[in-house]
Amino acid sequence: MLKVNISWSMLGLALPAIVAAFTIPELIGRLGNERFGFLGLVWALTGFGGIFDLGVGRAAVFFISDKLGRLDVRGVLQIYDAAKKITLAAGIFGGCLLLLATLLNVQSYISYSLVTEEEVFFSMLIVAVMIPMQAMITTLRGVNEAFQEFKFISFVRILNGVVTFVGPVLVSLWTTNLLMLILPLTVAKLFTLALSKLLATNAIRKLDISGLNATEASRDTYIQMIRFGGWATVSTILSPFMTQADRFIIGVYISAAAVGVYVLPMEVISQSLLLIGSITTVMYPYLSRKFSENFNAGLSIFSNYSKLLNVLF
Repeated sequence: MLKVNISWSMLGLALPAIVAAFTIPELIGRLGNERFGFLGLVWALTGFGGIFDLGVGRAAVFFISDKLGRLDVRGVLQIYDAAKKITLAAGIFGGCLLLLATLLNVQSYISYSLVTEEEVFFSMLIVAVMIPMQAMITTLRGVNEAFQEFKFISFVRILNGVVTFVGPVLVSLWTTNLLMLILPLTVAKLFTLALSKLLATNAIRKLDISGLNATEASRDTYIQMIRFGGWATVSTILSPFMTQADRFIIGVYISAAAVGVYVLPMEVISQSLLLIGSITTVMYPYLSRKFSENFNAGLSIFSNYSKLLNVLF
């Protein structure tokens, strides 16, 4: 089962990367470097919105997996309740920050000439709406990983990747307007959020909740989630910043067109971590549950996979 989940996880990460490899050159040819550069910035901003789950997604993976291992159904429901509420509040806050930055005309620091100011302004507003959506998607993915629903998680990832990359290509056959180009991304986020929520709800419904009354999260649960998510937040912030901030630096100090030239080779390099990402994504919830069930067995599995990763990388 573990190997099957790793295979599904790898498929969910690899197929969108393959789609991107074929569609990005086509997009550059149709849009030109500047318009594609702005599209790349929109992708980066939306992905960066995942930081506003405040590490709650990673915390949900650990705590729900641990509670499942201990057969603590009430604990699972409380963690799920806290995760949704914390992320929704933080996501809305993040969206408001981007909205404020847009109204203050921060986008004027990016050098461009072919894209209109109206296109950029309204595109930023749409991205501000997608920020809380992305934050919720990140947390719900963590919940679904805890239930080890990697087959369905991969399906959602593939659907999101195909719509995100193929959609703009189809739109470009009709228009190169930036607002229309990011419309498929908005649709992809809506579908991803809806499917992720449906998957999590179905997983929760499979639990035996008979006899349970109060499942709303307690104050201690919120504190527990935020404290645990604190360390994850550091990596959650630094990782997107280190991988995406360079696009904005290039856009400010050179031009949006230069971003378009930069995106393709950078995406190729970043996708080289697909294998290790697929393994660690599956191992985290698996080991979290295994350690609560049988610590020594979990330690043995962790040791074996650590050796495998050392050999591979």
